[in-house]
Amino acid sequence: MRVIALALGRSLTAAFHRTVGVPLKTSNKLAPFTFCTQTISEQSELGLKNSSSNGDEAPKMLSLRIERLPRGESIGYVFQKWMGEGFPVHRGDIFHAINRLRKLQLHKRALEVMEWVIREKPYRPKELDYSYLLEFTIKLHGISHGERLFTNTPVEFQNDLLYNNLVIACLDKGVVRLSLEYMKKMRELGHPISHLIFNRLIILHSSPRRRKMIPKILAQMRADKVSPHVSTFNILLKIEANDHNIEGLMKVFGDMKRANIEPNEVTYCILATAHAVARLYCGCETYVEAVEKSKTGNNWSTFDVLIILYGYMGKAKEIDRIWRIVQGLPHVRSKSFLLAIEAFGRIGQLNRAEELWEEIKSREVMKSTEHYNSIISVYGQNGFIDKVSGLFKEMKMFGCKPNAITYRHLTLGCLKAGLTKEALKTIEMGSKQFTSSKLKKSTPWLETTLSILEMFAENGDVETAENLFEELKQANYTRYTFVYNSLIKAYVRAKNRSYRGVIHVSANPTQPQGRVLREAQSIPVNPGQPRRLGEVQLETKQDVESIMLDVEKILQNSLSCSDCVICLDSFDVAKNDHDVDNGGVKVLEQCGHRFHSFCIQRWLTKHQTCPLCRTCIQSTI
Repeated sequence: MRVIALALGRSLTAAFHRTVGVPLKTSNKLAPFTFCTQTISEQSELGLKNSSSNGDEAPKMLSLRIERLPRGESIGYVFQKWMGEGFPVHRGDIFHAINRLRKLQLHKRALEVMEWVIREKPYRPKELDYSYLLEFTIKLHGISHGERLFTNTPVEFQNDLLYNNLVIACLDKGVVRLSLEYMKKMRELGHPISHLIFNRLIILHSSPRRRKMIPKILAQMRADKVSPHVSTFNILLKIEANDHNIEGLMKVFGDMKRANIEPNEVTYCILATAHAVARLYCGCETYVEAVEKSKTGNNWSTFDVLIILYGYMGKAKEIDRIWRIVQGLPHVRSKSFLLAIEAFGRIGQLNRAEELWEEIKSREVMKSTEHYNSIISVYGQNGFIDKVSGLFKEMKMFGCKPNAITYRHLTLGCLKAGLTKEALKTIEMGSKQFTSSKLKKSTPWLETTLSILEMFAENGDVETAENLFEELKQANYTRYTFVYNSLIKAYVRAKNRSYRGVIHVSANPTQPQGRVLREAQSIPVNPGQPRRLGEVQLETKQDVESIMLDVEKILQNSLSCSDCVICLDSFDVAKNDHDVDNGGVKVLEQCGHRFHSFCIQRWLTKHQTCPLCRTCIQSTI
């Protein structure tokens, strides 16, 4: 399944939740210090010689030779063979290899490379070489060994770069107190503190329980005269997006513009994705255009996000265009295939989704449950329960164990096919699976759960709908109006008076939309045969109509919104002379939402729905 935050290449949700205090001076007895942990042995040299004499031509890049070195073999012979062929070991070759190894999570191999460089000195080591050595030493051997390495580093290289890397490495281990001690020492020595340190601190304090510390971190950042960076604002934006807080998201974006920080493609990807998840498709479309203009080069992660966003907006031609670009890249990741399958499935093009599924099956062996979940989600959304069941059996045959999200997709497929009893059994089976809190807060899980809630609401199953609603509430997904609409529909279908409390709760911060309540008004009520499906029954038509009275008050409150969601300007700002003449605001009769007259007129020339709630607008303005 798609993972929007993953597509952006930001590990924002993996924040540490513990703070370990480590004294600045440790009394642990350590072995005699050495820069090297491994020497070349004749046995490893012979093994590498045999592995490279298989008839294949040796790679012409040093980094590739290091990556392909068999596990357990010494790094020294790679360099000996490289120099034996007449190639010098340049600083650029080493840095390129280190960056590749870091990306591949081959930290042990990266440490071996830097130990060889410090020991053999193919060139004169500088502060960046010692910085890399310090980074991977702490990753593999811990902070105490890294501190000892730091004290044994030549004094001329104990500068701001080495201190910054030491603090970042400590923060990566979750040791905040020690990091703050080193930051204090950096201030005393006059070393500048990098914005990357503050980025790590913000990530460490991104959990709801510790988020109150973020303003203090930003204040300290200003006190240390650290220039604001676009990556810092991107982290703050992602925190608000993960919390489904559109208001907070736009506040951070406003702060970013006031600080004269130029947004990049990552910024616009976060904004567009947040608006798409909130079903604010007008804002999403605006930011998608900004992504297209700001993207640099062939960044596969940006293309993945664009595929997701165009799937939300239902633009088949744009999905095709982006997918053709992705296919032209040197390597197409399986993740991109899965996102394209889901995007085509979302817009109803099952044939294209099935073609991509067959293509990825021909490319690689299906060994991951994630692969099957993508196509199962497509069939589940469209109610093809027979195909879902077939894939369910196939994945078991290939040794892929169904997980909690698999059962959710299967439940949705059963409901779409009208198999309510089977859906209840399936959702119960899925509840027995281990489900991490990270999965329960992911967008695929929340959207699938909401689709299931809507189906149970349509059937008037209040109990199941309430249970699913509570699950969405724990993930803050109930910040959105449409989630409350689904629960209200369940009460209305069941003729249960509990809707009143839900309506007033949803008034802040969201309001139910008129479409659900028009459905409530249209439900016939037979006073002679009341239907008891909840604690309180609705016995007369006046009881149902009272829903409308409650909602009219709430819709009046919704009209107090001070900004037009199309242009994001205040209603006090007139867009042209015509807006000045008629008050500047147009209220849509079908749903009650209001916009600048000029903005909504321009919008309706291209669309036939409300920008906020997607209600069909019959009349033209």
